[in-house]
Amino acid sequence: MKNQNSKPEVPRVIKVLIVANFLLGFLGLLALLLTSLGLYQVKYSGVDEPFSLPWAIAFLLQALIHFLVVYGLFRPQRWSRLVQKIVAIPYLLAFPLGTIYSLTVFLSMNRSSVEMYFLNRN
Repeated sequence: MKNQNSKPEVPRVIKVLIVANFLLGFLGLLALLLTSLGLYQVKYSGVDEPFSLPWAIAFLLQALIHFLVVYGLFRPQRWSRLVQKIVAIPYLLAFPLGTIYSLTVFLSMNRSSVEMYFLNRN
């Protein structure tokens, strides 16, 4: 018999998406670090730039958005479903892993168990 005050059980697909978003956020921070240290060089018309501010900002934003999604999925916030779907759109072009990630997001966010997880939040 379940206690009425207990937290809703986290669906397995949400656990997978939490881990995936955490890893993507970590990779964004790693890319930011490598860019900042000059180890990751971006070529603009044949010229090596040791530090590229636009790329560093993009990597930082990517990491922050993924960590925000992790927070929203871990503590069932309704807005995190929409943000997760929006974040998954550009990954459709990153074949094959990004496409698998995006399809997992789009197919799983409309499951009844996932919807109940977000509706039954405390």
